[in-house]
Amino acid sequence: MIDWEARQALCDAIDDVFSERASTLSSGEAMEDIPIHSGDETVTEVYHILWRFYDEDSDKFVIRHRQGWGLVQRLKLVLMSGSVMEVRRRRIWSLRQAIALIGFVICAVLFCRIGFVPEFLLVTASAGIVYFLLDHMRPTHTDRDTEITRTYYIWPFGSVWEIADAVAAAPDFRKQPYRPAADSRRPVNWYWPPNLFGMLIDGPILLLAHCLPDCDVHTRLIVGTKAN
Repeated sequence: MIDWEARQALCDAIDDVFSERASTLSSGEAMEDIPIHSGDETVTEVYHILWRFYDEDSDKFVIRHRQGWGLVQRLKLVLMSGSVMEVRRRRIWSLRQAIALIGFVICAVLFCRIGFVPEFLLVTASAGIVYFLLDHMRPTHTDRDTEITRTYYIWPFGSVWEIADAVAAAPDFRKQPYRPAADSRRPVNWYWPPNLFGMLIDGPILLLAHCLPDCDVHTRLIVGTKAN
């Protein structure tokens, strides 16, 4: 089901969030209500993809390169052209989840036996080290990452002909110019000493994140009038 009202609202929110009119996370939170109250799965999927550009250091959505800006514009084209994104997700379990679960259980048992004493910091630091090691065992690319890399300049479209069809189906679409000033922003370095120390202390909690399965995502786009 295509929800044109929700699609237009999300397009307007994208323009606000990725412009100077939106400088804080609260501006991005304005997008959250749109997919919640819409039955359009494409609206929900575009919303989730946009969170790739959320920067935790500055608490706002940031685009650092021209390719990212192009992706956001193509997502707007998907919404405005009435195209539909069909998504298939697959959970993947591996040895990494088992190791993380065992590590978390060991931390929990030690906490119950010795309590939160200074010596327990050695346990949390050990868990943090295990977390870093497991992080390097995480798959480098999900299926969606592979799709984006393979067709970086046209994804989620499969070809330039699909883009042309979408543009024809969205006569009101206008690609916004790229803002080079965004390149001056830099991502947070999680391995900077203060952040590294905090992650070591929170090691047992971080291990819980590795207990969850990886998720491979495949996306199929039905363009414009073909989706109607």
